Amino acid sequence: MLRPTLPTSASPPPALPDLGVYAELQERYEQLQRAYATAEASLAYYQSLHEHAPIAYCTLSPDGAVVHLNQQAERLLERSTEQLRGIVFATLVDPLQRWDFLHSLKQIMTSLLPQTGEVVLRTGYGRTLTVQLEGTTTVTPAGERHYLLALLDITESRQVAEVLAASEQKFRRLFEQSTDAVALMQNEQFIDCNAAVLALLGATDKQQVLGHYPWDLAPYEQRPGVRSSSYFRESVAEALQSGSKRCEGILCRLSGEFMWVEAVLTPVKTDGELLLHVLWRNITAQKQEQHRRQEYEEQLQLALEATGTGVWAWDVATNQVHCNAQARRYFGWPAEETTSVPLDLLQAALSPADGTLLQEALDHACQPGAMLTCTVRVLGPDGSAHPLVLRGIRVSNEFGHQQRIQGIVYPPRADAG
Repeated sequence: MLRPTLPTSASPPPALPDLGVYAELQERYEQLQRAYATAEASLAYYQSLHEHAPIAYCTLSPDGAVVHLNQQAERLLERSTEQLRGIVFATLVDPLQRWDFLHSLKQIMTSLLPQTGEVVLRTGYGRTLTVQLEGTTTVTPAGERHYLLALLDITESRQVAEVLAASEQKFRRLFEQSTDAVALMQNEQFIDCNAAVLALLGATDKQQVLGHYPWDLAPYEQRPGVRSSSYFRESVAEALQSGSKRCEGILCRLSGEFMWVEAVLTPVKTDGELLLHVLWRNITAQKQEQHRRQEYEEQLQLALEATGTGVWAWDVATNQVHCNAQARRYFGWPAEETTSVPLDLLQAALSPADGTLLQEALDHACQPGAMLTCTVRVLGPDGSAHPLVLRGIRVSNEFGHQQRIQGIVYPPRADAG
C-alpha cells in the first residue's frame, strides 16, 4: 500500500535579524543625529555672530539686489532688511559713483580675492556716509553665488582728513608766501624753505639750500674761538630741550657777503617725525646801528673824560638819581659806588636855596621841548660852596612817555660867557 507524499515548502523560513548589525546601525544613526545637532548649533552660533557683528554686513544677490542686512548694517543704512530686500544696492550709492560701484561688483564676482574701495552712500534719513567697502563672494547651500559686502563707516575720519588736508594746504600757503624767511630742518639738514629764504641768501633755486647744514651757509667761526657748527648745534639742542630758542648769528649769502640774522628755532612734530621750524630775520641794519651807537658812546666817553664832564639822570618814576664816577665826585660822593641815590640826597648836598632851584628846574624840564639849565652850589665837608652847572633834557620811551631827565654836570668854565 502506497503512502501519500506530504507537500514540501518551496522557500526556507525567514532568517532572524543579526543583532550586531542592528546595534551598529543604531549607533551610526545616533552619531548622525549628534553631528546634525552640532552642525545646527554651529550654524546658529555663526549666524548669531554674523547678525550681531560690530561690522555692517550686507548680502546681495547676483543681480546686486539686497538679500539680507545684519543689525549693524540696518543701523548704518537706517533701514531694515524688509525695507531693502529686493532693492538694487547701487541705488543707495551716490549717483556720481554708481558706475564705479557696479564695476567693482563685477570685479568681486570674477576675482578670488576680496576687493576694497570707498563709496558714498545715502541713508534712509537722507544722510550721506562715506564707507570703506570690502566685497567677496559666497555660495549659498543651494549653490547660488552671492555678494558679501562689509561696510565700515569712515565719514568722521574722512572729514578729519579733509580738515587736516585743508589745514596743511593753508600752512603750505603761509609757508610759501610768508615774507619771513622760513625753513624746515630734519637731522640737522634743510629739507624745505620758502622763497623768502632764497631771497635772503641770494639763491635762485631751493636745491642750493636743501640738503645743506646751517653752518654750510655761515662763516667758519661766529666769533673768535666759536665754530659755527658748534654754535648752531648748541642752539638746536636748547630748542629741543626748552621748546623754542631765539638766537642771533652770522650767515653768508651765496655772493660771499656776511649778514646778521635773528633766528627762532621751534621743534614741531608732523606725521610722527620731528622737524625744526626755523625763522630768520635780517638784522644787519640793526647791528650796524648798534655798532655805530657803541662807537659814538665810546667817543662821547672820551670827550667827557677829556673835558671833565659828569653825566647824571633823574628817573621820574622812581625819583632816583643815577651818576657816573665824575658826577659823583662833583657831588661829593665816592666815585667807585654805582648805586643810584634819591633826589632828596642830591638836594641835601646843595645849599638850601639851590635845592629848591634844582627842583624847579627839573619840573620845568619835564615839559615837552623844555631844557634844564641851572647853576647850583655843592657844599663841601668844610662848609665851602663849589658851583656846578647842570644841563639836561627830557627823555621819553618808544611810546612817548617821559622816563627821565638826563644831562651833564661840570664846573663853570672861564670861556662860558
